[in-house]
Amino acid sequence: MDQVKEKKPPKEDNDLGQDFNFFSLIKFAVPSVFSYHYGTGNNKMKAKVFRLSMMWILILSVLLAVAFYLFREPVVELFFDKGTQIF
Repeated sequence: MDQVKEKKPPKEDNDLGQDFNFFSLIKFAVPSVFSYHYGTGNNKMKAKVFRLSMMWILILSVLLAVAFYLFREPVVELFFDKGTQIF
């Protein structure tokens, strides 16, 4: 019998996925490191990983909120024309 190979769509050069941002780096890295220290029973490192991840999430969230507030008009102009009711 002939085996039929499935055709895969061509991969784009810049295909980083739809979820690539700083928060996804934290989202994917922290659980594996936390799980490792949980498995070894290292409560001190578990607490340190948790504190560091919360600190970075807080810092990035505040920085992004400030940046979006300061540059709100240019960001809105990316999606809407200047003079529309939404702007």
